[in-house]
Amino acid sequence: MFTYVYVGTNDLERATRFYDATMASLGLQRCVTNDPEWDRISAGWGTYEDGGVRELAFWVGKPFDQRPATTLQVSRTRTLHGHARHSPTMPRCQTISLDRHGAYDRRARIK
Repeated sequence: MFTYVYVGTNDLERATRFYDATMASLGLQRCVTNDPEWDRISAGWGTYEDGGVRELAFWVGKPFDQRPATTLQVSRTRTLHGHARHSPTMPRCQTISLDRHGAYDRRARIK
């Protein structure tokens, strides 16, 4: 079980626009941390309450190691896709994702 997932990006502004549209189509709101330093380097969607005591979120931001983000090899997407494909929001999510500078790659590689 996890409380959050954090992925790195080299272009936070573009990634934020993409995930704002994608996550909204799944009913997820932007997290508010009230931490200006954190909000400057990252953006999150899901639940973030009581300073992170209650957290279940997806985050995107500058890599923690301060090095450029590299290609992420995704190998466990079937679980999400298997459940989500039966959801009436999934086709809308896919359309919005692709319209917002997204791409689909059968090799499951995300930049």
